[in-house]
Parts: sequence; structure tokens; C-alpha cells
Amino acid sequence: MTTGAKKHTYWILSLLLIGLSTIAWGQDAPRTIQNFILKDATGQTIELNSYRDKQAIVVIFTSSNCSWANNYEERISSLHTQFMGRNVAFIGINSNDASVSQRDQASQMRSYSPFDFPYLKDSLQEVARQFGATKNPEVFVLKPINGTFTVAYQGRIDDNPLDPNMVQQPYLVQALEALLNGKTPATRQTRPQGCSIRWSDTVNR
Repeated sequence: MTTGAKKHTYWILSLLLIGLSTIAWGQDAPRTIQNFILKDATGQTIELNSYRDKQAIVVIFTSSNCSWANNYEERISSLHTQFMGRNVAFIGINSNDASVSQRDQASQMRSYSPFDFPYLKDSLQEVARQFGATKNPEVFVLKPINGTFTVAYQGRIDDNPLDPNMVQQPYLVQALEALLNGKTPATRQTRPQGCSIRWSDTVNR
């Protein structure tokens, strides 16, 4: 089998597993996220509380060193452009152990992932633990309610990591459209697919 054929077979099997995991993944009750403060590559401090006036906040756990996450970067940027004028904020968070790859170091990650929204480094991995994030990419849609942040959707961005033109279930878009129309997303949770977050041996989990 050629290298190209092996890669194609890998992605087909991955997509089949994604479909099966959607069926198996349950719907958890809504929960809230506490305020957090992180810095971006330039040292600028970003606080979740500063987004309390937004209709929705998209928090994406991602990595500049993960091929799954890299495949979604253009799509994520397009979604940010699509919703930025509708009072929706996007925040990228890199929680990977920076000792694994220089691409995930705070000083380097924006060079490899030039998002046009805040891309923050969770060096102590405390924010990832609070969210319960496990994969790159993994998305959480927060709805600000009276000073608190409720998780309205969590999981995958869509159902096709290989080809954006073949997406049948744009989960993130569906969740945002529901919230912007005053509704609860029909699908609140899907099983994330991607590279596992690389946890530091020196950080207690």
C-alpha cells in the first residue's frame, strides 16, 4: 500500500470512529466556568470576565504542534470572521506541555498559528483542568449569564477533520446560531477528536 493510500485509509477509519463516538456520547447537564486570567505570546493579560457582555464566547483548546489542530486553523479563523460582528468572542488556549515542542512555547506558538484573536498559554494547565479539556482541538461555547459563564456546547468543531467541504454537521456553528437566536443548542456535547493534551509531569492533575 502506498503512503498516500495509507493516509487516506487512516482518515476514513478516523471519520468512522467520529461518527460512532457521536452516537455514544451523552448530554451532560449545563455547568459553569470560573473566571481565568492568562497571557498571550506578547505578555498581554486576557481575563474571561472581560467578555461578560458577549452573546457567546468560543474557547478553543488547540496546539500549534498537532496535525489535527493545524487542519482546523483556517476553518477556525473563518468562523471567527463569520461571527465577530455578531457579538461572539473567540479565545484560543494552548495547554500543551511546552517542553514537548517549541511550537507550543508561549514565545513561538503564534508564529505557527497566526490567529487574529487572543491565543493564550495555559502554562500551569489549570484552565484545561477546569474545563475538563482533553484534546486539541476541543471547543467550548460559553454563554454569559448574570456574571457567570455556562457551558452551552462542548466537543468537536464539526464532523469532518479532513475536508471542510464535506462537513455535514457543523456543531460549533449550530450551537452559536441557536444561542444567538435565544435557543438552547440541540446538541450540547460531542466527543472531541484530536491529539491528546500533553500534560506536564511536574503539574498535579
